[in-house]
Amino acid sequence: MNNKVVLGISGGVDSSVAVHLLKEMGYDVIGINVVLYDESKSKRACCSIEALRLAYKVAKKLNIPFKVINYSKEFKNGIVKMFIDEYLKGRTPNVCVFCNRDYKMKVLFDYAKSINAKFSTGHYARIGEFRGRKVIMKGIDENKDQSYFLSYLTKEMVDNLILPIGNFTKNEVRKIALELGLINATRIDSMDICFVDDDYRSFLVKKGNYQPREGYFVDKFGNIIGKHKGYALYTIGQRRGLNIALGRRAYVIDIIPDENIVVVGFEEDAYTSFIKLENLNFFVEIENEFVGQVKIRNVHKPANALIRIYGNYAEVEFEKPQFSPARGQIGAIYIGDYLIGAGIIT
Repeated sequence: MNNKVVLGISGGVDSSVAVHLLKEMGYDVIGINVVLYDESKSKRACCSIEALRLAYKVAKKLNIPFKVINYSKEFKNGIVKMFIDEYLKGRTPNVCVFCNRDYKMKVLFDYAKSINAKFSTGHYARIGEFRGRKVIMKGIDENKDQSYFLSYLTKEMVDNLILPIGNFTKNEVRKIALELGLINATRIDSMDICFVDDDYRSFLVKKGNYQPREGYFVDKFGNIIGKHKGYALYTIGQRRGLNIALGRRAYVIDIIPDENIVVVGFEEDAYTSFIKLENLNFFVEIENEFVGQVKIRNVHKPANALIRIYGNYAEVEFEKPQFSPARGQIGAIYIGDYLIGAGIIT
């Protein structure tokens, strides 16, 4: 392994500061901008022309080689299709997790491997060691921690990954960027879903050819309580925009696509102590039954739980009931700060 590192540079402040930190660590940095979606009109999208322009300017200012790899065709046929398909199945996908494994970070990893180098990103996460293996760790900035999005990387990827930003807070990163005179030091963070400019509902109609059809809201007993505009326009845990009056706040607690039915209930109906995870991905060997913490969405605080593993699926029993776990989201499994594995909520 030589002293080169391939860094994904998006045009944002985090990956830009990562260039500086990696150079301080003694690495020869090669900047790669991976274009995954070339149809976004938003300047906040990570693949926008504006972002590409900023990435080029940062690379030039910090004096590193800069390369653009266009992977948009593969991305549309993979991640965008998955996003649409999952919503049409009544699920709530977290496609960023699989984009990292199969597209964005895979492109960086493959290129780095071809030149016998490490690879790096500007994620707020760290690399640590747990039971003799390299694993992802939470970033020290709890409000910006992005370890969740790395929960489906392969072991080989983790072994060759450098995460310099995870030891800093967002404020510290912006301060470094200002000291370096970077053009993007105060740039607003990129959007969560890079290919959705407005909201996912419009995207499903425009790009997924989804034709919303009226159906029924029902309660947990199957009683009809109103009409909805189309099942795919709702997500588990949603409260706003239901336009039904039950005397109390109502939440979506289930979606039945085949029958075009959306099940609603009260807040207490949205909580559960049990979830099941499928398609498991573990970074370490682990017991069939252990206590850890499980994070059921990116903005969720990992909750104490008993995890039982049965082959390629796991059952999670939370210490306290959790609000609205959604099918299709990732359940990331931690022991303290260490991300040891994950599964898809089913």
